[in-house]
Amino acid sequence: MTRRNRKRSAAAPASYDEAAVQQPARKVKNGRAAKIESQREERWRYVVGALLGAALIYSFLAALRTIYDIDLGWQLATGRWIVQHHRVPSVDVLSYTAQGRPWIYPALSGVLLYWIYLLGGYAGLSWLTAVASATTTFFLTRERNVATLVLAIIAVPVVVLRLTPRADLFSTVLFAVVLSMLWRYYRSGQGRLWLLPLILMLWVNLHWGFVTGLGLCGAYVMLEAGEMIFASRREAAKQRLKKAWPWLGASALATLVNPWGVKLYLEMFGWTKDLASSQSAVISEFSPLRFTWSAMEGALAWRDPDFSAIWWLLAAALAATAAAMAVRNYGAVVLLVGSAVAGVERNRFQGLFACVVVVVAGSVVHEAWETFRSKRQANAPARLSGFAPPVAYSLCFVVLVLTGVRSFDLVSNRYYLNKETTEAFGTGLSWWYPERAAGFVEREHLPGNIFNVWSLGGYLAWRLPQYSDFIDGRGKPFTKEVFSEAIALPSEPPDSAAWQQAADTWGLQTIVVAAGRYAGLVDFPNLKEFCDSQSWRPVYLDEVSAVFVRRSALTQALIDRLQLNCETFHFIPPQENASGTERLNFWSNAAVMMDVLGRPQEALPALDTAEKLAPWSGPVRFERGTLLGKLGSLAEAERELRESVELRPDENCWSGLSSVLWAQQRYDEAAEALNKAAELSLTPQRYYVQLARLELQRGRSTQSLAALDVAMRFSVVHDDSAMGAEFQAEVAEGRAQAWFALGDMQRAAGFEEQAVRFTPDSAERWRDMANLYQALGRSSEAEQAMRHAQESPSVLADPIHSK
Repeated sequence: MTRRNRKRSAAAPASYDEAAVQQPARKVKNGRAAKIESQREERWRYVVGALLGAALIYSFLAALRTIYDIDLGWQLATGRWIVQHHRVPSVDVLSYTAQGRPWIYPALSGVLLYWIYLLGGYAGLSWLTAVASATTTFFLTRERNVATLVLAIIAVPVVVLRLTPRADLFSTVLFAVVLSMLWRYYRSGQGRLWLLPLILMLWVNLHWGFVTGLGLCGAYVMLEAGEMIFASRREAAKQRLKKAWPWLGASALATLVNPWGVKLYLEMFGWTKDLASSQSAVISEFSPLRFTWSAMEGALAWRDPDFSAIWWLLAAALAATAAAMAVRNYGAVVLLVGSAVAGVERNRFQGLFACVVVVVAGSVVHEAWETFRSKRQANAPARLSGFAPPVAYSLCFVVLVLTGVRSFDLVSNRYYLNKETTEAFGTGLSWWYPERAAGFVEREHLPGNIFNVWSLGGYLAWRLPQYSDFIDGRGKPFTKEVFSEAIALPSEPPDSAAWQQAADTWGLQTIVVAAGRYAGLVDFPNLKEFCDSQSWRPVYLDEVSAVFVRRSALTQALIDRLQLNCETFHFIPPQENASGTERLNFWSNAAVMMDVLGRPQEALPALDTAEKLAPWSGPVRFERGTLLGKLGSLAEAERELRESVELRPDENCWSGLSSVLWAQQRYDEAAEALNKAAELSLTPQRYYVQLARLELQRGRSTQSLAALDVAMRFSVVHDDSAMGAEFQAEVAEGRAQAWFALGDMQRAAGFEEQAVRFTPDSAERWRDMANLYQALGRSSEAEQAMRHAQESPSVLADPIHSK
């Protein structure tokens, strides 16, 4: 009743007849409003259903892709070993460099993956990831409201990164299950908490990520503690905690039900620490998110979720945090902020952060919207009452269109072919794996031991069980020396003393190389040198792999029968009925391989063919532009590389453009492109070292020193490993050159001495040291340095910047 009607009622009550006339009118009005509200709710149910269907389909399609994961192989191999030997290993059983060393890892995931492989092969593992992705989305969207569903669609590309077929997949799914269960219980007091101990018991035997499940239990307690601050909410929170604490305690105890009991915790923390410290320089998931303008511009790339998704989620978390603060839900604030910090600090945790945003931020935003809507309906003038629904419908329509476009890009492979990835839409094994080379090794019974880089070891452990691997992605059982050797050896000349010593120490007889573009040739940069080597001979080659055998009296007959000529080898294209994706990958890989083998004139027609198949592919344009730059066609190279930047503005495209601009002596533009590459990179130190060289060439020594200081601040390899030593030697060498240009010979000599100490086998740096001593008039020291240069086994190649 309005104020005006209340006054009238107090002054002169309505007669019986007047009231009788007004009452039907109110009923008609209320009935019409109820009908309109019912129709509106019915329409919203359709909208929610459409969004839910789009989220589930999109998440399924995003994970239905060919398999590429460096950890899958050793997990499959471990599962096979357990099934065959009927016990769980506590020592290494896969590698000859770590044979018998202590190694503990949750075993059930490997067994499950092995059983799925036996049932459906690699295709079965691809289907597993798709089903896991849709299942994760289903649990994240148990609150069927628009905000949660929209955030679930935005989160799909980030969550899918954690859903490759390996043990981590189970952690992502179970994290979503536990998160949705505890959040629902916190919101409603309803839920099957008796499932928590069973889930944690399963989880601890699947993956280390079970600790995040325990973390969620702790986060739930924190949420209830936040409620107890307020007297009006305290009693309800106490009642929920009273019902929940037995199941929370049982969940913690359930994690001790594993083959090693509490020892698993000690092993897990040691394993995580060793892995992060030894491999953080080469594994991007241990890197933090970069807050640079170039990176944040990716938020505008609506069609490319690789650039935009994480920024949209951070924006949603920020908005939800503000909404939670407004309603004084401080537990939700801590949960959102804590997960955001974890996702920013480590890329590995971005998938879990995305799950928290969908569940918590979606719920908070929905509640805030409903509160706003109810207040608007009560207070807004009639002319504005129909404004919000059309806007909401329009936003939902835009989200559905975006989902449709991105789903089309997945199914058509446009998404995969426009990024540096070894995956494609569909099922089966990625083209990157040296499947044909492994078959050749097996068929020809090549001698062991086999040398491999760390990214390939897991696959070889699985594919060639009759051989042990040199190293794989497990981290813990391998010593720092073995890991450093695996990184440094591929960059050493094949006839060097380093290879001779490693071959004698480990009994190396065969080398298997995954030479596919992107990661392959970065890990093994001296492929051509090995083709021309006297100590190692090529016996197998295709567009994605190579096999070399060590020359000896025992292998000479084998080499005479199998060796080939890398300069004339013909790469056989796929059959005519092959898909466009298969043909494009073949021509791109063959072109890169021919370029590496010193056949750039043959590589260019292959890239022309690839470009005709996908003119919108940024990586193909980048490869063609890089090749044209090597051939001296700088203007055409620049056009191709600028086009690649437009199609795919990532660090490699910007770096390639910088090289071409540098070659044209357009130093300002080259420096700008290098800065763009650095801002987009998770490991920007290498670009700052290049920028220092560019500044030095421009005669700007002070700026060169500043760039080297920035490179050191970003570096994570300040240790005594091969990578750490080489990087610090590069920086010290750059500082020596800059101080030499500034005329300070003493400082230059001091920094060159540092470079030599870091890499005492570098003949080139010893010669530079000798020249500096000679310029300072220190003749005896110059002669001694020159003797070191002559006695050094090789010029150490750069394992970090070889790309």
